[in-house]
Amino acid sequence: AQILADYWDMSERLGRDLSEPSVKYPADLIAAHDRAAELMKQKAAEDMAELFRMRRRVLRKYAYAAHGLLIRPAASQRELTAEGDALDHCVGSYGRRHAAGETAIFFIRRTARPRESYYTLELDEKKLEVRQNRGARNCPRTPEVEAFEAEWLAWVRAGAPRDRDGRPVVEAQNGRKGRAS
Repeated sequence: AQILADYWDMSERLGRDLSEPSVKYPADLIAAHDRAAELMKQKAAEDMAELFRMRRRVLRKYAYAAHGLLIRPAASQRELTAEGDALDHCVGSYGRRHAAGETAIFFIRRTARPRESYYTLELDEKKLEVRQNRGARNCPRTPEVEAFEAEWLAWVRAGAPRDRDGRPVVEAQNGRKGRAS
């Protein structure tokens, strides 16, 4: 009875017409249940991918490069998982929270090696505060990464301004405006 109830629930969520007898009472309930479960997994993965696409559009305004480093938002659950595996930390478990807008995950890379994991930053978007920024095996930031983070965060708090060519505009310590590299 529970398998049938699960099947009906999944079928309803998949938009199937349960008034159709062959849908409501399939000849092979177990096979129909398993197919519905697989379709639900596919739908969940598609929904998550769409949330990541929307999130990437929102967060791309914070992409930034300077001093041989760059920062960009996580683009997919696959990327988060790969980042966690490469750096041996738990960022792969942040996918749902990132996609739902509860947190924002960014990757810090060396500009010379943009595909190679280096540091992972979590931003509280509401407060514009860094919650954490960790490297391999949760190591703390290097002085270089700490300085880059501070400059990036100041730029973000200033509204992430860009020039006509789309390059980030940062305020130098002397109060003059300049461009990030």
